Amino acid sequence: MKVSIIALGYVGLTNAIVLAERGFDVLAYDKDPEKVAQLQKGEPTIDEPGLKEALYKYRKRLHFTSVETDIYNGVSIFFV
Repeated sequence: MKVSIIALGYVGLTNAIVLAERGFDVLAYDKDPEKVAQLQKGEPTIDEPGLKEALYKYRKRLHFTSVETDIYNGVSIFFV
């Protein structure tokens, strides 16, 4: 199942990681293209132990975008 996370602050990013860990395909959106580019490179945007490793481990299930219309394509659940 594909889920979408809207806004990648502390709560949004950590929830995206947990959902990916649980086997969901996660499309995470943030309006800040610099933040999205950093996450796409596997670099955390917040300070949380183990986050960099989790971004790498679940990279095949985590997708980041700053294009709002992307979040509507085939997504079953939205988290705001």
